[in-house]
Amino acid sequence: MKHLVNLLFASVLLLAACTQHSSEVGEKDDFRNDTPQHAVEMNFSRSSLDAFTASGISELGVYVYIKDSLISGKNYPLSSGTLAVELPLGEDLRTFVVANAPQLDAVDRLSTATIRMDAAMQQEVYLSEVISFTSDKSVSSIAVELKRMVGQAVLQPTENAETLQATTLMDQVQVTFTNAGVAYKISAGTCIQQDVTVAVDRSQNFCASIYSFPTVSGSSRTAIGVTYLRGGQVVNVTNSPLDTAIAFEPSKRTVVYMPILEDAFLANSWSDTRSIRTEDMTRLPFQLIESEF
Repeated sequence: MKHLVNLLFASVLLLAACTQHSSEVGEKDDFRNDTPQHAVEMNFSRSSLDAFTASGISELGVYVYIKDSLISGKNYPLSSGTLAVELPLGEDLRTFVVANAPQLDAVDRLSTATIRMDAAMQQEVYLSEVISFTSDKSVSSIAVELKRMVGQAVLQPTENAETLQATTLMDQVQVTFTNAGVAYKISAGTCIQQDVTVAVDRSQNFCASIYSFPTVSGSSRTAIGVTYLRGGQVVNVTNSPLDTAIAFEPSKRTVVYMPILEDAFLANSWSDTRSIRTEDMTRLPFQLIESEF
């Protein structure tokens, strides 16, 4: 029991820390203490539990609404394949369950509840559908399946590790993924897109990646641009973003293989002559491989 109390206390502290810079209301039970309550058990699918184990997820956020208004929002430690949630008896409720979310905004209303990625775009966010049910005594449990909500894009240099480690042309690159899905509106099922820049260096062999919410139904696709730095100063850039036309989908990984040291991709040649004529730059080869993860 002492261990459980410590886990619950740690969950409260973690949720409070996550909401300091957002409009999330934090842990909440917005119903009277004398309201009759009913425990509903949430059962998670084996695929969800396997995904949690693989991602090191041990805590779930459960948000419950009457109509559009939040009545309960809490983080629960996941010690088994189920968890019990105390809810007001005899109400028509809607709920969603989320895991590994960097930030939740505006959860006081289901219609405005939004998940936001961290600045580095490195979190694999999991989310259930919005589930409707009635908290009467005929409902003792509900089945919940959380699915990975993000896809991944990777810029992978084609040069070998020895070449990349030995180069003195740059010591860092900033990779910009345009039109990435940085936030997801839970009720509407739509995402907010904007450009995201991540910095990588020799320790990562100049390989950059992000996770993004789905953009496949959006009107804008993702291109990739690279800025080269040495000693903190910009020394080169790509002529224009690579027209990769990436559409992010859940659990889909897109790897773009690019020779990042190739003169013909760059605004400024590393050498005295270019290997490809300027008029051929729109046909520069890069390889794009898609897979599931």
